[in-house]
Amino acid sequence: MITVLQQERRSRESLLETQSQLHRANSALEHSLRELKKTQMAMAQQEKLASIGHLAAGVAHEINNPLGFILSNINRMHEYITDLSEVVTVAEKQLASGTHASWSNFHIYFRQLLEDKDVDFIKSDLPSLVNDCVEGGARVKDIIQSLKDFSRRDHNNDEFQLTNLHIIITKTLNLLRNEIKYDVDLKVDCDPDLYLEALPGPLSQVLSNILINATHAIRLTERRGFIQVVAFHRKHQVILKITDNGCGIHPDHQKSVFDPFFTTKKAGEGTGLGMNIAYDIIVNRHGGQLSVKSELGVGTEFFIELPMNPNRNRQSASDAASSLTTEGV
Repeated sequence: MITVLQQERRSRESLLETQSQLHRANSALEHSLRELKKTQMAMAQQEKLASIGHLAAGVAHEINNPLGFILSNINRMHEYITDLSEVVTVAEKQLASGTHASWSNFHIYFRQLLEDKDVDFIKSDLPSLVNDCVEGGARVKDIIQSLKDFSRRDHNNDEFQLTNLHIIITKTLNLLRNEIKYDVDLKVDCDPDLYLEALPGPLSQVLSNILINATHAIRLTERRGFIQVVAFHRKHQVILKITDNGCGIHPDHQKSVFDPFFTTKKAGEGTGLGMNIAYDIIVNRHGGQLSVKSELGVGTEFFIELPMNPNRNRQSASDAASSLTTEGV
């Protein structure tokens, strides 16, 4: 009897020790997971900053263009104001004189002054100058806002929101315009009213990574190429296809495209994280699918499938997991 009790005590002690070890191991795993997530966030931000650095010159150029004609228009308007001020001053002096004897001569003189200053042309030209300045200012504002949205540090804390995919594509292209326009003819086919539940910032980062890679692939062919962006609704999904006629991806490399740190670029030209981050954003965070199809020397197509309501998909997966857990108890 004593031996049985001793065995039971030793069994309980062994079980408690095993539970304690499992608890410590679980705590260590949780700590490692937290650190891994921190590292992943830091790497994603590093990749994003690398993209921003790469695009900085192009963004500056895109801002400089509208600023250039805004300043030019303002200088012209300054000349117009000087001329109009002279006309107004002459009229004020005549009105202030209070005499009517010289009105006949003044009328002739004033009419000639209006012609000399080309006031009719000024009146017709001023509205277009102002409109150009307003449009240029709006262009600069859009570029800066797109850059702010893209560069936000807290995308990992983003919440899903009803997102207009056409606007996301347009904002991304605002940033990439200077990168793309010298090498690529771009075609976008997307319904202006195509909406889905998404993370706008991360989704823009995915598009940016793919479009930059496509542009670089075209540049390697040493000829002008094309990129086509097509987006449409299919059942409970949004389909996004990005196709280029660049150099293509070698068959041996296609299976590694989404692996972390995989790159075929020279040292210093790529981090090898862009497509891995894109995969994480589409597959893990949106519950979608990201695949690539490429032919060497012909081109590449990235195929993205996004659920219209990823929150519902995740809730269904969570309910299924809970059901399995309950059945296993």
